[in-house]
Amino acid sequence: MADEEREMQFDKLMEAYQNDILRLCYGMLDNMTDAEDALQDTFVKVWKSMHRYQGKNSSSIYTWIYRIAINTCKDYLRLRYFKRKKDTVTDDSIANDENYADMSFQYYELWMDIARLPEKNKVVLLLYHYHHMSITNIARILRISQPAVSKRLHKAYMLLKEGNA
Repeated sequence: MADEEREMQFDKLMEAYQNDILRLCYGMLDNMTDAEDALQDTFVKVWKSMHRYQGKNSSSIYTWIYRIAINTCKDYLRLRYFKRKKDTVTDDSIANDENYADMSFQYYELWMDIARLPEKNKVVLLLYHYHHMSITNIARILRISQPAVSKRLHKAYMLLKEGNA
């Protein structure tokens, strides 16, 4: 692939997916600055491995990019700083975040509950409701079975309903 053609293809991918990937990263990391960093890291990885993508396992390009984004966010979460920050999400820390300034109280409470979900349930919930993905596509992205996606989604609903998130 010629460099110019590769750049054009990359620009199209960025334009098509950057907003969705940013929302996903923000949902996983609970901080816009971290989400923007994860977005950049995701697309650096996409750029570096574009020549190797061949639709493995009949996955679409967007499935491949979402998988990279999720793995990038997981890498961020593995770092001690992010783990400690994640465990100490409080009403005060979120209330002072400018990204939450326009939220209604009800939406704010829901977002707080979602932020506290276990990672595997939270990711499925975000992909399903905020990114409007089908269970089939979520299963492809996460490399798990469709029943496992349904089970995680159900568990997320139960945790939110019980207030144990």
